[in-house]
Amino acid sequence: CYYYNGYASSSRYCFQPVGTSYAYNDVPGFNILDQWNSSKTQEFRLSNQTDDLDWIVGLFYQEREEGWDFDSRGEELAHGLALVRPSGARIAAFINPAPAAPSKARRLGLDRVEVYTGLYAMAWGTPAFDTTAAPHLAATAAAAEAAGIGMNAGHDLNLVNLGDFLHRAPNCLEVSIGHAITAEALDLGWDETVRRYLDIINAA
Repeated sequence: CYYYNGYASSSRYCFQPVGTSYAYNDVPGFNILDQWNSSKTQEFRLSNQTDDLDWIVGLFYQEREEGWDFDSRGEELAHGLALVRPSGARIAAFINPAPAAPSKARRLGLDRVEVYTGLYAMAWGTPAFDTTAAPHLAATAAAAEAAGIGMNAGHDLNLVNLGDFLHRAPNCLEVSIGHAITAEALDLGWDETVRRYLDIINAA
């Protein structure tokens, strides 16, 4: 997937060799690095090329924190919204807990924001949870409600912290449960795990 007919590829599915411009990995132009982005990635990859197909299979692990900067990239996002809106799709932006973000998203015409809850989950059981992480998340949820924009949330939510999160963000419309549900199902079984999640959600 690196080269095609002797020219550097602009494949969006893999990283280019060392020394190749980062722009080749940014086909739509949305990853220009004026967004703040902190990540750690481990990747194992097998790739090949035929006359008709470039293919890649791999396994990767990533820890990542990022958010859309509505101030520096708002115009670009508005352009993207104009392209997608005719499809009738519901459009959301992934944001970090930031009380100023929901109103900016609303002004751009987004239907929802999805709040990154990784910082909330990582702070669970530490002094920073009650002093910073939980209040900041609750303030962001309140700001979304005040702005009249729907709120989703996800990242590292599980059976232990989901109830507390929903108590602090009662206006949350959807939650994304990731790998935790699989890990919990190994102990509890799928039926019991899903039942417990539904009980937490219905009790919120």
